[in-house]
Amino acid sequence: MNKNNLSVCIQSDILSAQASIEGEEVVFKLVHLPTGQVWSNGPIIYRLQTGQNDRTVTTCQLKGAVLESINDRLTIKGDIQGLSVSHKFYFEGGAIEESIELLNKTENIVKIERLEIGLTCRLTDSAGKLLKGAQKYTWV
Repeated sequence: MNKNNLSVCIQSDILSAQASIEGEEVVFKLVHLPTGQVWSNGPIIYRLQTGQNDRTVTTCQLKGAVLESINDRLTIKGDIQGLSVSHKFYFEGGAIEESIELLNKTENIVKIERLEIGLTCRLTDSAGKLLKGAQKYTWV
């Protein structure tokens, strides 16, 4: 078991997945090894909207993120609005599998109105210039 709060990587014959903690974000890079094509290279979106009394609360970040690698499974753990998140990635038959588990750590019912968890791919650098890998796509 490798428990590390900086960077964890798993790899199959055709895919490489790496998660790293950069500041308060969890950045995920997914690469197709035979072609070098990058499918994800940005922060994972963890956005939760809950209803609390007569108001809506939106949180856009996982708190206390920790990365683990156990038996070729990459796990991201953290908290968001009283929920414990366990986000797992592993390779199965040449594909990447993903599972997400939410556990309510409070004594109250959490009314989830909207939950978004997703990988991202950066298209521009910090100056706003289109990155080399993004230039081959057609933008409409």
